[in-house]
Amino acid sequence: MLGVLNQNPGFAVAPLIQTPPWGDHQASWKAITNLRPGESMIAAQVNERAPFQPGTYHIFLAFQLELSGANVASGTNWARHADVWNDGNDVSELSFSQVRQAQQYGCTIDQWLTNDGFEFVYLPADAITIQVGSD
Repeated sequence: MLGVLNQNPGFAVAPLIQTPPWGDHQASWKAITNLRPGESMIAAQVNERAPFQPGTYHIFLAFQLELSGANVASGTNWARHADVWNDGNDVSELSFSQVRQAQQYGCTIDQWLTNDGFEFVYLPADAITIQVGSD
């Protein structure tokens, strides 16, 4: 279960998505739900095949005040009218320090692509840690 607090206005859409850092960023994310304002518990079913290579991986969960899950997953504001992928700010590209912040605080700071370029935003997020071992 994922506890979510959406403090956005009631008329706004807040898509909640999940995405792994492996694979094609544009094709690997999945929509979980559109969040309503307030506090809620969300059951998110994760069905991902982890890489075979041993290591530590994460599945990211994030939401933002955007029109679509693709806007959220790509880190692109809806007003651009086209999602921009693989530009360093896709949710699947969160850094190790951003993962730690998300897991500790329920959000991290990320760059969001707007019509004016990149802007820093608070990104409500969390990450599931997956350990693939060689044992």
